[in-house]
Amino acid sequence: MLQSISIIFGISALFSFINYKWLKMPNTIGLMVLSLITIGILYLFKPIYPNAFNFFCQLIYDVDFERLLFDGLLSFLLFAGALQVKIADLKKERWSVLLFATIGTFVSTALVGTLIFGAAKLFNIQLPFIYALLF
Repeated sequence: MLQSISIIFGISALFSFINYKWLKMPNTIGLMVLSLITIGILYLFKPIYPNAFNFFCQLIYDVDFERLLFDGLLSFLLFAGALQVKIADLKKERWSVLLFATIGTFVSTALVGTLIFGAAKLFNIQLPFIYALLF
């Protein structure tokens, strides 16, 4: 798994360099465009070079992305996202951010909790509504 992650990071670094040097797109868009082009090329050459296609497929299958994301990358992604926030802009919009975050949390909790409660009733599972809200 570590070898697969290293290869994926290496390809990502190469794509970032290509984007920085020639494409000059925003990082996320440039990486996505180059990834899509690479996948397209792999699919086009799949009948000619099936081993290369299978190698890259196996490379992706070897990585436990859930574990990698939640145990490894999530903290760095959140930190990088927080670096992009300008405190002055956030202070200027603090009331709307607070309002939308609070309302969004309540609406999401009510909607998901009600759906879970309804699904539990549908399958004859006794689930108190408060537990459904905590889901």
